[in-house]
Amino acid sequence: MGAGPGCPVAPPPPPSSPWSNLRSLTRVGEEEHQRRAYGYGDPAPFDNYRLPAERIAELLEPAGFAITAQTLQAPEEGATRPVASFLARKPTTAEA
Repeated sequence: MGAGPGCPVAPPPPPSSPWSNLRSLTRVGEEEHQRRAYGYGDPAPFDNYRLPAERIAELLEPAGFAITAQTLQAPEEGATRPVASFLARKPTTAEA
């Protein structure tokens, strides 16, 4: 929905790039690797790697992302691992 007759709110401006922003929320660990299988019917195997929050942040920079916010939440009751969240963005060509 955009602005128009009877619509007092203008649409948000388009982002500088459809891939310029990143939001990530994940459980973190100490370089842990797990092989699991989940699914209905035939379980699908997958590998799960739990990295420290600092390592994830280190990997974002060479990928061209600048971290704008980062949090680390202690494990909730019954959980064993903390949760890290990251907000990052890639600078536009004009900003680089």
